[in-house]
Amino acid sequence: MSMIVTPFTGRPPLLSKRFCRTALPLDIQDDLLFSDTSTLRKAVGRLDERGWNTDEAMYPSTRIRARAILGSIREEILEIALSNNPVATIDTLLELRARELQAISEFPPWVRFDPRDLTDRTVSTDLFAARLVIQLEHLQNLFFIERLLLRYGHSDKGDLLEVSYGLVDLTLPEPDEELPTSNGSMKVMAYAVPGGGILCLELLKPTLHIRPHRDPRITRSSIIQKLSLLVGFLNWVSPSGPNGDLCNDAKSVIQRVLDQTLNATSSIHQPSAVIDWDFSTQVDFDFDLLDTFDWNRPDFPASQQSNQ
Repeated sequence: MSMIVTPFTGRPPLLSKRFCRTALPLDIQDDLLFSDTSTLRKAVGRLDERGWNTDEAMYPSTRIRARAILGSIREEILEIALSNNPVATIDTLLELRARELQAISEFPPWVRFDPRDLTDRTVSTDLFAARLVIQLEHLQNLFFIERLLLRYGHSDKGDLLEVSYGLVDLTLPEPDEELPTSNGSMKVMAYAVPGGGILCLELLKPTLHIRPHRDPRITRSSIIQKLSLLVGFLNWVSPSGPNGDLCNDAKSVIQRVLDQTLNATSSIHQPSAVIDWDFSTQVDFDFDLLDTFDWNRPDFPASQQSNQ
């Protein structure tokens, strides 16, 4: 739970894993945990060499196990991000990114998210939701790592833009889908809005006309569409609801970016050098790695208004 709350609050986790010896949960059915010793041992014996079940089932313990693995890496990311003194190097962050990618690749196929799940009607709602949450937490880990890499001076080859697009794309409902519940607004603030800040910056300081992205989904048009969908969802969130003020502020800023982009009379290949804003609306996250709207502040250096 600390790994979920910390990005919202900017406070360190309650207890570091360095002081814990709790092993990963056994990937077995809940009812087997309360069975007799012999049955439990047989269930444990059927686990594979990495500790996953061989029933190809998404048990509650499967979700917890997957998220705990990602949470362990998240803790190391947060330790770097929240430290008062530099505690990492670019090589450290690149090694973290490699471990994150390896961890998700070692998950069983029935645990990993597949883009085809979005249209596969044979995938149950519960299974899809579990895979989606795991994928979003994986992407958020990558998002934090990419943000830290840029902070430490590493060159960006479009990785942050790709991760940000994925966060927005997977979080928002399709136009023909039902709007999510109030819990969905927290998911949007945690995943889609920070990613949206990076997409906004791509519209304000475009790079795709110079170097098309390796991901063919990511174009100026698709970014505008995703941000428009994000504004529509944020408009649905009540100002008195959870994160209502933050949602409203984010909506106002993203809407202004879209207005400037769509109403601009100059060529998209000649973006304006100065962003002319009314700075009265700010999107204030307590955790700076989620705050991708820092370019919307009067004290932000114009020379840094780039997503590269």
